[in-house]
Amino acid sequence: MIPVDMPVMLLGYMIYIFSEVFLWLFIAGLIALLVPRSRRFMVARRWRFGLLLMLLAVGSVPYIESSYRLWQDWRAHNPRLEHEEVLGDLVLPAGTRVHLQDLEPFNDLSGDPVPYGMQSLDHADFDRTPSHIMGMPVRRLKLAQAMVSLRSRPCRPMNWQDGNVSLGRSSSIFHSVLISSFPNGR
Repeated sequence: MIPVDMPVMLLGYMIYIFSEVFLWLFIAGLIALLVPRSRRFMVARRWRFGLLLMLLAVGSVPYIESSYRLWQDWRAHNPRLEHEEVLGDLVLPAGTRVHLQDLEPFNDLSGDPVPYGMQSLDHADFDRTPSHIMGMPVRRLKLAQAMVSLRSRPCRPMNWQDGNVSLGRSSSIFHSVLISSFPNGR
């Protein structure tokens, strides 16, 4: 079990929540400067409102920093390919948005290395140009658990459900591939 210090977690969460509230109050103060009547009131009490807005700006830094870090992490795990990538039999054209599970190498609990980078591909969205996999135009490709060679592995017959093609299990590594195709070949 992971040791968790509840008071420290509660304190951190309270700082995060108050930081978000401070950000909204800071934005409200800046909007109040746009209204002529409140602007005259605030300018008459310059030091008081200047200090208040500065404290609100400083208090909102933890929330802004946390949001920025989460956004950077999302961008790192969901890049748009600048050039064509080839993974086994799968060709991902430039402009494809991919979701990667792991960015850096590490070992799992049994000591085996875990795939990382493009080898940890979870799903790919073909936004700009449709891709053709096994002769079928696709918009989204979802790979579960491991990257596999699509042509060299035998698969069960395809099951059509709601416009999705589900290719069933064919080995212990290959659990499922979900291919969402364009309706009517669009």
